Amino acid sequence: MPKKLSLYILLLLLILSCSKNEKFTKKKWNDINDGFYLQRKYIVDDLIESVLDSTYCFESINTLLGPSMTPNLEPTQVLLYFEIETEWGIIDPNWIKVLVIELQKDSCYKNAYIKNI
Repeated sequence: MPKKLSLYILLLLLILSCSKNEKFTKKKWNDINDGFYLQRKYIVDDLIESVLDSTYCFESINTLLGPSMTPNLEPTQVLLYFEIETEWGIIDPNWIKVLVIELQKDSCYKNAYIKNI
């Protein structure tokens, strides 16, 4: 029985160590190669949980993350979309994973979540 238990513990540790969540930095956020963002999927959780808060408003979010995918970008917009990762088919994308940032009426941060579109 102890061998099975140690095997299960080892397997659990292996699975838990496979996640590659890292600390957010602006440099990692902007790391792009051939149109692919290389680090965003690893740092977006830290961005949501540890960086973004109600002190961030439209301009400071734009400064931190750069331009969003949102058309007609203006401070009065309620939702901002930022590409995290895209899975391509033969020609068109199969899906795009985005960070959605909700703004309050005063254009400051309200909430953020990840969505596939």
